Amino acid sequence: MKPSINTSLIVLAQELNERISVLVEDEYEKSRLGAWAGMLFIASMKIDDLADGLFNENKEILSLLTEYKSELTQELAKEIEIIEESKPIDIKISSLDEFNQKLKTLLIQAHSEFEEMNQFSALKDTWNVLAIIHQNRKVNHLLQAIN
Repeated sequence: MKPSINTSLIVLAQELNERISVLVEDEYEKSRLGAWAGMLFIASMKIDDLADGLFNENKEILSLLTEYKSELTQELAKEIEIIEESKPIDIKISSLDEFNQKLKTLLIQAHSEFEEMNQFSALKDTWNVLAIIHQNRKVNHLLQAIN
């Protein structure tokens, strides 16, 4: 039976921290190895949630953009229509992330238009979506697990 990716990453992080770093004398290099071990450990805990997080971010952003599409410039509304039709056809993380980057670009443009038009409810909804995105990307709650 093959170990899962999560288990492999955890074992690699432990090996770096416990076996390899003790062989390195330079404190700076030891610190770098520790940082890499920590990132691997965090990645092992977050890997299962990554695709789900991107999918939910994309859904939230697209929902906001379609809700306020009629209040945006025709040019931006057309871009939103185009991106609605070009949703990813698979659930690969790379596809979801590429779509996510396109949506974020449109979200920034929409936010700028909302500010210019003083659309306070749209701005508030945009900030709520940004808070969700930030929450999905945050790893601070895992940092205590590194040591």
